Amino acid sequence: MKSRYQVVLNDVSLAEISPKIIILDVNHEAPEFRRTSSQLANRNGLFIGNEQTVSGASVSVTFEIHEYSISKRQEICQSVIAWAINGGVLQVNDRPNQRLICKCDKLPAVESVQKWTEELTVVFTGYEHPLWEDMYPSTAVLSGTSGNGSLYAPGNGMTSFVEVTVTPVSTVQNITLTVGNTSITLNGCGATTTEPIKISYNDLGFQSIKRGNVSIMDKRTGASSDDLVAQCGKPNDISFSASASVSVTFSVRGVWL
Repeated sequence: MKSRYQVVLNDVSLAEISPKIIILDVNHEAPEFRRTSSQLANRNGLFIGNEQTVSGASVSVTFEIHEYSISKRQEICQSVIAWAINGGVLQVNDRPNQRLICKCDKLPAVESVQKWTEELTVVFTGYEHPLWEDMYPSTAVLSGTSGNGSLYAPGNGMTSFVEVTVTPVSTVQNITLTVGNTSITLNGCGATTTEPIKISYNDLGFQSIKRGNVSIMDKRTGASSDDLVAQCGKPNDISFSASASVSVTFSVRGVWL
């Protein structure tokens, strides 16, 4: 029996753990959207506010271990637990070129390996990045001392953070970067051709702003937005202005429900 599914976590396939593992099903649970609401005076309905929260997309993987030996099935199951327990970057073959940065919510029950026909389940859920993202970002490049253009963010999600790389032609002290209604200004950053500026995010969704390997978060002005944010499913206006000539690369990953 051969698996019809492929499940890859942190570049390691579940099937690679043992040829005795047969993946039976990969089930996707759609995220839930919740909006704040409150009662209106002298009315029977609710007023829906603008604040919205979203639960994480969830993936349930069901598999069997086709091994007669109880001790060997136990060993394989423990290897699956070690593979799954910390979560990470998940890819499945029915969502090509997409990834889910996830945590493990449910591990396979060890006692169930006593039975040859027992199905095992492992569940992953996106939290800090609750929705599926494109594996590869869309990009737009502007150059000079100022410029404007457009950045398309794919997907049917809501918004996506924009990462930026600024490569100076000569030393740059001040720069303002804008995406849609969000803008970040850096003053006195002192970036050179060998130390480009990078605004990026780690897998936990935490932002960093660096010149080379040095943090310059303190160079961001108080009037700046917390993040550069693009709306998904449509083009977003982008622009920049700098105190010297630069090349600016804006990049965004599509977000999918």
